[in-house]
Amino acid sequence: MVAGERPGDREHDEYLKAMGPELGAAFHALSDDLVWLHMWWAMYRQLFAGSSARIDLLNETAGSFFCMVQNTL
Repeated sequence: MVAGERPGDREHDEYLKAMGPELGAAFHALSDDLVWLHMWWAMYRQLFAGSSARIDLLNETAGSFFCMVQNTL
């Protein structure tokens, strides 16, 4: 990465070059959203898709907090 360059700048430029300005920009935005969605879903599953014993532990230790986290994710 070059100084001053943000992550994803090169991909953005490549998408624009390959697909044109409108489709390339849309594809880049959707690609970024998909990466974030995947990350959030992985966190959700790590916390809430485990065993019922894990859910019980979360509820016993900080039920209101983890309810808020679950609703946010």
